[in-house]
Order: sequence, then structure tokens, then C-alpha cells
Amino acid sequence: MTESSPVKNKAQRLVEANVMGIVTWNLEGAVTGANEAFLHMMRYDREDLASDGLRLADLTPVEWRGHDERAIAELKATGIFRPYEKEYFRRDGSRVPALLGGALLEGDGNEGVAFVLDLSEQKQHDSSRLYSEEKYRLLVETASDAIVSIDDKGIIVFANPAIATVFGYDPTELTGKPLTLLMPEYMRELHKIGLTRYLATGRRHINWQGTELTALRKDGEEFPVEVSFGELTRDHHKIFTGFLRDISKRKQAEIALRAAMDERTRISAFREEIGIALSHQEDLKGILHSCAGAIVRQSIRSALQEESALQKLILIVDDDESVRRTTRLLIESYGFRAEVFESAEEFLKSGELNGASCLIVDVQMPGMDGLQLQTRLAAIGRSIPIIFITAYDSKESRRRAMQAGAVAFLGKPFSDEQLLQTIRSALEIARGS
Repeated sequence: MTESSPVKNKAQRLVEANVMGIVTWNLEGAVTGANEAFLHMMRYDREDLASDGLRLADLTPVEWRGHDERAIAELKATGIFRPYEKEYFRRDGSRVPALLGGALLEGDGNEGVAFVLDLSEQKQHDSSRLYSEEKYRLLVETASDAIVSIDDKGIIVFANPAIATVFGYDPTELTGKPLTLLMPEYMRELHKIGLTRYLATGRRHINWQGTELTALRKDGEEFPVEVSFGELTRDHHKIFTGFLRDISKRKQAEIALRAAMDERTRISAFREEIGIALSHQEDLKGILHSCAGAIVRQSIRSALQEESALQKLILIVDDDESVRRTTRLLIESYGFRAEVFESAEEFLKSGELNGASCLIVDVQMPGMDGLQLQTRLAAIGRSIPIIFITAYDSKESRRRAMQAGAVAFLGKPFSDEQLLQTIRSALEIARGS
């Protein structure tokens, strides 16, 4: 600075603090002083400042000089100029983006001070963010999977173009609509409960990575999808994004492969049963009886395999984990879909009743028992073939169950053939209804 005054002395101390770049200049455009932060930003040293006679115009690219001229005009009129962005030339010819604002120093009104903030790091971050956003946009717009984003109220805020191929909706049709529009009716309440619980507790009710669910197309067709979810928080609100892949063809291929493998297994088992029958029977009557039994068992399995090609859903309600597991494995080995529940209450809350073809339920369970569940379903008008299983068979329980319309009442332990034959009967009833 050229003169000494209390104001300029205070400004000088601020200059030397090097919190940010600070430069002083006169209205003729000559740089009269600068702190180390400004010199470092511009890659000049103090000798350059003393000997070169730096001028603001020389440090400013041509396209930015108009901004400087408007700032000087504002400075002369008001004594300050509002902050604005510009670029400076460094000593090596490279450019540095900056944000600056300033004011005239008190005194003769010919000298001003500007505070200069280096924006290089911010601009680099913005550039990287824009690049990432562009990559994400290209990924989303060209993806073959449907991608949907919802807010914390379950409302769709974004849908990519692939939504038209997978679900039959134009993306604009879905914006502002609830995500439940893409679900079968029986899943909607479960989704609402799960979302509310997650927002309140952070506890997920399903796996978020590669979960298989049932979706609903615009034309009303249900189809299997594989779903992965992610979330982010924006302005204190959560946004959830799901990637939904139509796996109909994969499921059809799995069914076909399983059917082919089961056919080979049935043939091998049938040959084995016939061989055992022939080796243990000496008279013709015994041989024919054993062969007939083998043929009947294979017929049951074949009929069930044909039923399973339609991917029937069978529900299992039993408080015994081992029974749930073994029954599910048996049913799925014949190509059916199976869902298990450890209590009647859990089953009623699940929303899985819609679309199910058969219900296998234990009689005696904690809380609501099997007979009470049968009564409850009748009271709410839900009809489904029911097979009761129990380790505590009683004439009264059997009578009540069968009078109320049960398909069968099986005492534990029961054979696989018994259960499979009963399931076939239940499916015939379901088809007839």
C-alpha cells in the first residue's frame, strides 16, 4: 500500500493473514499489493509483483474483462462490487477459476481491495460430479432392466425408458403414481407395511439384493422379476431406486430343465422299483401287485409334475421348523412354488393368500390354531383348499375340519405319496372352483 492510515493498517493485517487471496489495486488497474495466498494462487512471487508492474487487465482473459468493467462501474457508484466468478491467467499461462468481491478503501477513493477465492477444487469436483451424473444417465437410459425411483412415501419420482418394455407403461404415466401400481394386489399392503417399518426402524423385511418377487404389467399379467434396491438421502428425505429384471424366460427354462431331470429320475426310479419287485416276488400275482403299486406311485408323480408346470403356489403353516423345511423341499422337488409360515397370524399378515392353490396347515399351534384359521378364512370370504396335518389326531378335530370343507386330515407321520396324492386332489378342487 502506498500510504499509511488506520484503515489501511487494518487491511494490511488482513492481507497478511493469508486466509484467502487478497489483492489491492487502483482504479487505473495497477496491482499495488497482494498477500501470499493470492501470489501462490497465481504462481507469482513477490519479486514479480515489485518488478513487473502487474495490471489486472493482463491477468484477465479477454472474455472476462467485460465482467471486470461492470464491477469497476459498480464500485465507483456504490463503493463496493458484488461477488462474481471469473478466471485469471497464472504466470505459466494456465487459468484459475475464482470468486471475488471487493470494495474501495476509505481515503482518496482511488484504491480498492478484492478478496479472491480459488475455485479450482470446487470446479474439479463439479466436473467430476457432472461426469458421474452423465454416466449414470446414460446407464439408466440405455439399460434393458426397468429402473424405478420412489420417495419415502412410496411415490414414483423416476422411471427409465425400459419400463415400457418390461411393464408396458410409458415412463411419464408412472411419475407421481404409487409403486404399488406395479405389484399384484395381494402384495401391496405388505409393501406399505414394510416401507413404513423400515423408515421407522431401519429394519428390512426382505433382502434388497437379487430378491425374486412377482410384478404386474399394465395389461394385468403377473410375471416374475429379480429386484435389487438402493437408497440415498437428499435434503433429509430418502430416495429408493430399484432395478427390476424380467426373469420370465429364465423361470421357464428352469421349469423345463427341472421337468427333464425329473423325467429321467422318474424313469430311473421306476426301473429300480420294478427290479426290486421282481427280485422279491416269486409268484406271478405278487409280481403283478408290486408292479401295479410302482406304476400308481409314478402316475401320481407324473400328474403332479404336469400340475407344477403351471407354477402353482402352495402355502405351508406349521410351528415346527423341521416340518416346514421338509414339506417345502418335497413340494418344490415337484416344481411347485412354496411359501412357509410359522404361525397363522404371520400367514394372515403376509398377503400371500391371493394366487395360492392350496393351504397345508398344522392343527395345533400356539396362538391361533389350524381350525381357528379355517374359520377365520371362511369369515372373511376367502376360499382355498385346505389340507390339515397333525401329530395329535382326534375324531373331534377331524370331524370339525372335514365338515368345514377341508380336503384331507393327515396324521403325522404320513408318507410322501399320501401328501402328494392329497395335494393333487386339492389342485383339482382349486381348478374346478
